Amino acid sequence: MCEHCEQKERLIHAHGSYCRFLFTVMQGSLTTVKMWIQRWFCPSCGLTVSTPPPDVLPYYQSCSLVVTLILCYCLSSTHGIHSRQPYMNTQITTSERTIFRYLNKATANAMVIQQLIREVIIDAIEPKPVETLFKGGLDPPAFFKTKYRQSLPAISKLWRSFAILTLGLIELNIQPCNLLARARKKANTSRKKFLF
Repeated sequence: MCEHCEQKERLIHAHGSYCRFLFTVMQGSLTTVKMWIQRWFCPSCGLTVSTPPPDVLPYYQSCSLVVTLILCYCLSSTHGIHSRQPYMNTQITTSERTIFRYLNKATANAMVIQQLIREVIIDAIEPKPVETLFKGGLDPPAFFKTKYRQSLPAISKLWRSFAILTLGLIELNIQPCNLLARARKKANTSRKKFLF
């Protein structure tokens, strides 16, 4: 089905592929991966559509796992964004401007991110009661009030969504990239934005 005209009568057909480099985490270290992404042509509207994997963020060099790791570290660390420390003891180093861009775009979608992560965890954990996951509530750390004074409600929602993600990963015992890819796929089918 074409994303642009959404017609189903005429089939889209292969229209070549393109190469893309992506930063991802493999075996605990940051790795650059070369990917070939299929492009499709829609004869109805005359436009092309590509089908990247669900973990790939459009127009970003990093996959959603790397972006999530950076945001989680920034939100849970008492260090400011301006400290030039590598994240999570890996080679992931990012400029302040990129971190601010990630934070601004993610906080704008904080509630959607939280709902999508929650839906994916609920889908995966069924028939078990979900109430067993979050027993005592999920309040952000005390330093949030001084670190994020201007946008405390949105940043708190974003932190809560990553806390839900962490608890879900521990409970389900799966890789974070799989859960993020499921959330991104669910966002694509419901026409929502996950992360950005």
